[in-house]
Amino acid sequence: MEKEFFDVFPVLKLKDQLKEWLEMVTVSRVTCNHAKTRLWVYIQSERWIHKKFIFALEDQIERQCFPGIPMTVTVVEKFHLSEQYTPENFLESYRSSMELELRSYNMLEYNLFRRAKLTFTGKDAMRMELPDTVISRQKSEILIEYFHKVFCER
Repeated sequence: MEKEFFDVFPVLKLKDQLKEWLEMVTVSRVTCNHAKTRLWVYIQSERWIHKKFIFALEDQIERQCFPGIPMTVTVVEKFHLSEQYTPENFLESYRSSMELELRSYNMLEYNLFRRAKLTFTGKDAMRMELPDTVISRQKSEILIEYFHKVFCER
């Protein structure tokens, strides 16, 4: 059962821009691990949200909802975008968000992504060319999984 974001987190105080983004967001579920040290908040939006806002939201939920408690919050976003977003123009719009996300997880993957040549060979097909290095060969599958996560799951 989906609920409006601020129905799930009514006391959360956020900056105006972040609050504005979340006014059209619904929460589809909230889960916690058995140790109660990790919380996942699954959200859905009709427009894409830059990863900097997602990271800020995670931080504010941790600080305001769990003060003094060691809790890691992860917001899992899913976007339902209009037909105007082709994979190609979505990548153009969302690329800086992807860079921020990859940079926060792993610098090697971030640098590889920045060096990758991405072309669209069809409506739903993307080609990624990487420098021919040992690291590229080792990390290319991780980037492919990441692209699948962004384009198919988000």
